[in-house]
Amino acid sequence: MIAIKERYVVDETGNRISVILDIDDYRKLLEELEELECIRAYDLAKTSNDEVIPFEQLRKKTKKLKSALDPSKDPILKLIGLANVEPFADKIDEELYGKL
Repeated sequence: MIAIKERYVVDETGNRISVILDIDDYRKLLEELEELECIRAYDLAKTSNDEVIPFEQLRKKTKKLKSALDPSKDPILKLIGLANVEPFADKIDEELYGKL
């Protein structure tokens, strides 16, 4: 577990309504979340009867696909409505891995 120093924004009655994180803590949190998503996808894949693809091979394929697509310049992505989706990489991941 990562140690996070959070600060809170409170309303006029003292109820916590927001959290403020240091940018480094925020990035660490995102990295941890990404790792958990990978673990979840791995566990899900183990229970399926789908074709087995080595992780490194899939990782290279994913990076290649992400770097090859520029949503702002691709007319097909504009047509199907993915050009303005943020973050775009999540849509690619969803297409590759399915909903997690």
